[in-house]
Amino acid sequence: MSLTPRQMLILLVMIVGFGVAAYVVSRDSDGLPEIDTAAWCSGAEGLTGFGPVFRGDVDDASVEELDAIKEALFDIENAAPYELRPGIAPLADFLIIAKQARGDLDWSAAFASARADVDVAVVDQALADLDTEMSLCGLDLG
Repeated sequence: MSLTPRQMLILLVMIVGFGVAAYVVSRDSDGLPEIDTAAWCSGAEGLTGFGPVFRGDVDDASVEELDAIKEALFDIENAAPYELRPGIAPLADFLIIAKQARGDLDWSAAFASARADVDVAVVDQALADLDTEMSLCGLDLG
């Protein structure tokens, strides 16, 4: 079976067309949708000023305050830039552990207990990354 010149031209056009389409689709795309920067920055405002709680630089942090910070983290989890998302869970874990300890201990002891129960390097890196991304929005984690 041989192809006619017209059939060969159609086949060639289809091959080139699929090649161009594959290139266009794959160009500058990692398969993830773009982040809505306005939604991210708006949600991140809820975390403004809470950095000292994560670093233990406050004299006291109540259970209610720890809950508020955890809820603010959960609120921005799906709007956050993709590189921040793996760090949000360790920060929330830290807050949950600190809240449980704060029920029985003063803040400094609860903070120390929570730091002992998490991977400090991961939490500190997540906090630094969060602070950097918030500063790009003009916000200060504290």
